[in-house]
Amino acid sequence: MAEGLGRGLQILLRRFDSVRRLLKARFGGLFFYPLSKKKIKVHIACSREGVFFILFLLGLGAAVVYTSKNSLILLFCFLLFTVLATLVLGRRNVLGLSLSRRFNHELFAAQEAHIDILTRNDSARAHYSLHVYEDFEQRRTIGPIFIPTLAPGEVAQAPYDCVFPYRGNVRFRQIQVRSRFPIPFFEFRATYPCDEQNTVYPQRLPQRDLVTFAGNSDETRGNARRRQNRIQALQDGRQAGRILWKISAKRGTLIEEVAKPARAATSHVVQLTPKYALTPLEFERQISQITDFCLDSLDKGDAVSIRYGDQLTSGKRRDLLEFLSHV
Repeated sequence: MAEGLGRGLQILLRRFDSVRRLLKARFGGLFFYPLSKKKIKVHIACSREGVFFILFLLGLGAAVVYTSKNSLILLFCFLLFTVLATLVLGRRNVLGLSLSRRFNHELFAAQEAHIDILTRNDSARAHYSLHVYEDFEQRRTIGPIFIPTLAPGEVAQAPYDCVFPYRGNVRFRQIQVRSRFPIPFFEFRATYPCDEQNTVYPQRLPQRDLVTFAGNSDETRGNARRRQNRIQALQDGRQAGRILWKISAKRGTLIEEVAKPARAATSHVVQLTPKYALTPLEFERQISQITDFCLDSLDKGDAVSIRYGDQLTSGKRRDLLEFLSHV
């Protein structure tokens, strides 16, 4: 019954949209402005309170027909106007928005990911009581994320946390905005297409029992001395490095640049065992252990690459993570 009332209200709302277009063509942009650059469909759902209210309104309409009392006619007109105003204001409350995502950090499997949904108000009026829902390709929904008020031109940050169980690609499908403003008899749902794909990197495991090496060597990097220089205040009047006169003038004390000795960096070549030689669970554990080893080695300043058959990967962080995510 609630779905039937929702369809009937949508038909009635389309009739009012045609009247709105006529008035807009007649009076120009005095009272109307574009709701959104894209065609966003708005679905209307009737709540349980809304069902009781519609039944009461129908009963009141029947009483008006049979009795023709002025007081009942005024009450019926007032409630009918309230319903129509709710439909118009509620529909406009979920339109005129721009939504996007912001990933604060890299996404790793089995690790809490922090994602922000940025909601911008592109219309000339404020929006109230918005509930944002995130939809994934696995038909999972996260929400609601509540936004109480959104002024014209304001950008609201709606953060949420989620955990991705597996490595690989994940597709974000769409973002849905719901609202029961101004009267909670009807719920308005606008779906914004925000298709986006991101890579979930493998889980990090600190164990090393499945990590094998195809070779490693120690080498001294020629430019390590330049990269590892540090600055410090001149201590006890003894100069240990080069005086930085510009920085010293700004800070009001003598600052010198002291070079650290170059250290021996290790170059690792990790051997990735093929899938057919391990069980699926062992292969995933190997991927997770190699991921943790590669990231730790890069943080220490060592060079690392992965050999898989005849293929030798690059030593860059992003290339290593992309390879381990899709192998």
